[in-house]
Amino acid sequence: MSSRSTHIFKSIDDLDLKVDIIYPSSLTSVLTTVLYLHGGGLTGFDREHLPPHIVQSCLLRNWPIISADYRLMPQASAQDMLEDVISAYDFVHKRLRKLLNFKELEAEKINIILMGSSAGAYLSYIAKPHLSPPPVAVFIYYGCPTVHDPKNYFSSSKTLFNETPYPESRFAHFLASSPIINPTPSFFPIFNSSSLLPNFSRDPAYKPLPKEEFEDRSSLLLWLVQENKLPELWKGVDQGLESEVWKGFGKTIIVHGDQDELIPYYMAKQGVDVIGPTDAQLFTAIGRKHGWDMPLFLGDPGLKEVEEAWEALDRIVVEAQGEPSS
Repeated sequence: MSSRSTHIFKSIDDLDLKVDIIYPSSLTSVLTTVLYLHGGGLTGFDREHLPPHIVQSCLLRNWPIISADYRLMPQASAQDMLEDVISAYDFVHKRLRKLLNFKELEAEKINIILMGSSAGAYLSYIAKPHLSPPPVAVFIYYGCPTVHDPKNYFSSSKTLFNETPYPESRFAHFLASSPIINPTPSFFPIFNSSSLLPNFSRDPAYKPLPKEEFEDRSSLLLWLVQENKLPELWKGVDQGLESEVWKGFGKTIIVHGDQDELIPYYMAKQGVDVIGPTDAQLFTAIGRKHGWDMPLFLGDPGLKEVEEAWEALDRIVVEAQGEPSS
């Protein structure tokens, strides 16, 4: 069985930024945990946008997973979003054991894995050099390492998923809104504890809610890309691939579909190249598009490379704990 608790880690701009902590109900101590940053084009959704297979992978390892909100663009600046991730990380580092009613042992650190999907993966790349103590690993699901792409992907007036340019009027109400946390629709890939059996395998009787029409705030990313907004919005915070921040970046696992139509596969290779093959490992999901894994449970077809990536993560964690790897 799993338990879940929700906590405010930061209040700002009339918003309460929250984390959900999901963990095995029988857990009595914690050495390793995952801080997860959701996808949504930097403009949509919240902490509930969380693939079930990621939660399962944590629960089976007795790792709590903490999924965090962050403020959304364009109302939030790049610096705002970076500071939100830093705040969430500090909250986990300083308060997780207390929140779970576990003893604080001075000599026993918590190994934090920073993990994100898509936009959350990009934020993981950006935030990692600012985090102390550093995470033991960064786990990237199909994220770009920079919006200052040498191939000009984000600065070539690219219209994605449409034959004609998007009119600004389509997104006017999103652009004019006050700072927001955008609730994830209940029929989206979210973790529902009722979807799992007590052993954390999928309950075959569980059925996700049927899809409905909704206003997709994350689609605002398409307009930002088309209008070449991202390089300017992230100027100074995202320092590009030539930056010194990549030296000694640390252990990084990258999972990416080679048919990704939103964040091209070559960007995963950029991540490996800039971090270096000693620390970065790339797991290529052949024939898979962007976000293919989001609704999947362990055991579903399509997760082979993902599960191999988690095995590599296990080896990194064992090494960080000072134990011999098998």
